[in-house]
Amino acid sequence: MSKILMLYASATGNTELMAKAMVNHLEKNNHDVDVKMFDI
Repeated sequence: MSKILMLYASATGNTELMAKAMVNHLEKNNHDVDVKMFDI
């Protein structure tokens, strides 16, 4: 199990969709994910 920090910013929502998909995949594979989203 790894601890992962996911940082992203999204103006149109496309990056947010991809980040959420990646987090879901990582969490299904027993990784601990912290997510930080920045407004731009």
